[in-house]
Parts: sequence; C-alpha cells; structure tokens
Amino acid sequence: MKEHCEKPDVALAYFYFDFNDTEKQKVSNLVSTLLAQLCDKLNDLSEELKAVYKGCNKGQQKAALRELKTMLSLIVKDLDDVFIVIDALDECPRDGERAELLELIAEIGSWSLPNLHLLVTSRQEQDIENALTPLLTSLAIAIQGSEVDSDIKLHIVSELATDSKLRKWSGDVKVEIENTLMAGANGMSESTPCDNPCANLTALLGFGGYSVS
Repeated sequence: MKEHCEKPDVALAYFYFDFNDTEKQKVSNLVSTLLAQLCDKLNDLSEELKAVYKGCNKGQQKAALRELKTMLSLIVKDLDDVFIVIDALDECPRDGERAELLELIAEIGSWSLPNLHLLVTSRQEQDIENALTPLLTSLAIAIQGSEVDSDIKLHIVSELATDSKLRKWSGDVKVEIENTLMAGANGMSESTPCDNPCANLTALLGFGGYSVS
C-alpha cells in the first residue's frame, strides 16, 4: 500500500486514537489530520475547496466538523485513489466522542466513492461491532491466533537484530524479550511488566495493543 501511495494522485492518510491524549480522541482532529495529509498530494485546490476555505475566513476561522467533512469528500474526489486508516477506535471513549466517530465512519461509507478505501481497527467492543458490521464490504479480519503470532515474531526478531539500541543487548536478553512479548501476544502485543531491560519494549518495537474487528 505504501509503495502504491507514492504514485502521483494516490494518497494514504492515517490517524491513531490515543486514550491517554484527549486531543487524539476528538473527531474534528481526526478529520483535520486526514485533510492535512491528503492535501500534500494536491497540486492545486479545486474551486469548491477554495470556496469552503473562503467561507472559513481564509483559514482565520476554525472550520466546523460539517465543513471539514465537506473538504474531505472534495479532496478524495480530486485524487485517483485514497487509502484512509483509522487506528484503535476503542481508544475513543464511550463517554466521549465515540458515537460521533461511528456516525462519521458511516457517513464516509455513504459517500460511495469508488476511489476511497477505508480501513479501521479496534478491539472487539460491542457498540463498535454493531455500528460497523452493516458497513462491511469484505469480511472483518480478526488479528488473533497463531497465523498472526508468526508475523509478530518475525517483527520482533527483525527489530532486535537491526535497531541500533536493541541490537547491543546480549543474546540471552534478546531471547527473554522475544519470549516475554510472544507469551503475551495472543495475536496482538501488549506491554508485559518484567525486569529491566524488557520494560517499555512494546513502544520501542512499535506495537500497539488492539485487534482489527
């Protein structure tokens, strides 16, 4: 996907919800972040986009979510192919903007744009599953089990061998790291407390802690 998106007029935009960062739980920030990434692929703004921009006092006035969604749909139409990844929906709290987030995803699906490809990931939570199941255009992929564990192991081994900080550790420590992370993987990697130097390794190795629903 990344190589494909290096082509002109093909774009990839990504947003990660973070339970520990309230700014990364806001739907308006999600759409703004996607817009910023997609705009990098535009050679020029369409007249429709310019009109929305002028309506926001040429950027001096913060756009409302409605206007942000309008801009997102217009930019997608201006590109040949757009891939949007929205990661860790479950990190958007139920008592926060999760309902609005799920409505946004449903609205994006209703645009029925053939050049738009949307991938979302989440732990399996009932409200998210209920909202997204009717929108699926292909089977949901559960990232749990031995098939995914082998991929996780390959990633761990690769990082331990190539990362400038991790590769300095002894063979015994690397084996302990690999075994500790794999023991808690179950198809996804989560932090597992252990004696130094294993602590915080999931951050170094680039893992989150969620599965695709």
